[in-house]
Amino acid sequence: MVSIEKLEKKSYEIRENTLKMCIRSGKGHVTSCLSCTDILVALYYGGVLKYDYSNPDWESRDRFTL
Repeated sequence: MVSIEKLEKKSYEIRENTLKMCIRSGKGHVTSCLSCTDILVALYYGGVLKYDYSNPDWESRDRFTL
């Protein structure tokens, strides 16, 4: 399991990159992106969802719909 500190660091990095991308493009849904970051980090980096990028057709994978 990943430590809380590592998940917090990943959330911060994603928020920082999101803001940079929105500033560069001059548009974006910043508030919705920032508010769901912790949830998505927990799911994807915290080991909650079962998935394998190298095997996208894996029958036992979890599916996430936003």
